[in-house]
Amino acid sequence: MPTLRPIALALLLVGACSKDAPSEPTPKSAAAAGADAAKTPPSRPVTPPHDPHAIAKAKDDQPPPPVLDDSVGTFDVTVDGTLTHFLRIPRGQNRAVAVPDAGVARVSVAAAEGHDGWPHLRIVLEGLKLDAVQLPLTLPSDAEDVKDVTVSARYQVNDNRIYTEEGAGLKVTLESFVGSRLRGSFEGTLAPTAAGLGEPIPISGQFEVELGLRGVAPGPDAEGKAVAVEPSGHDVPAAAAEGGEAQPPL
Repeated sequence: MPTLRPIALALLLVGACSKDAPSEPTPKSAAAAGADAAKTPPSRPVTPPHDPHAIAKAKDDQPPPPVLDDSVGTFDVTVDGTLTHFLRIPRGQNRAVAVPDAGVARVSVAAAEGHDGWPHLRIVLEGLKLDAVQLPLTLPSDAEDVKDVTVSARYQVNDNRIYTEEGAGLKVTLESFVGSRLRGSFEGTLAPTAAGLGEPIPISGQFEVELGLRGVAPGPDAEGKAVAVEPSGHDVPAAAAEGGEAQPPL
């Protein structure tokens, strides 16, 4: 009679192996599978089209944009009794522009005391076509051809200390316009933009600057003869001329 011991050992080995074998996974419902997928982060984030983060960053070794050189001229400002010679005359902010199709006519003069751009003064004569008026001329004025011209000014000492023209608080006199050189003066008061800056300040000065011209003919000389103006390489772009008060780089 055959012994039962080998058969018993074989049955024990089969049972032990069946315990160690992995069990069949239980199928999950569709809802549970969707929830697990939502919890699992994607292996790589997807950037939507036109997202700014999709644009390649500029390399550190790229040179900064060029700074426009200064215009030619002088700009003296007296603020609260103190006379200062402003050293920087930004070429892009001294200009005479006329774009009839866009209804734009403007003269602006500006300067900064230091080469770092501060303090900064800018005066804008909105609605003035420089080659269509007789000089000398003081603005604002009730004269029929310039009654719609407005005068505005902004004197900025730093980011937190700013003074602006208040109503008819500033008068500007344009004395001569020969070629692209404009000479004039101004006098009045500027109001602080914050209560903590105190009272309005008296301001006056005179300037003689070369203007960038767009749609404006150079002014004649004292004898009424045309004055040739060589291109400066810093003509006022159309977008800047039509774009209002966007500040060009200093």
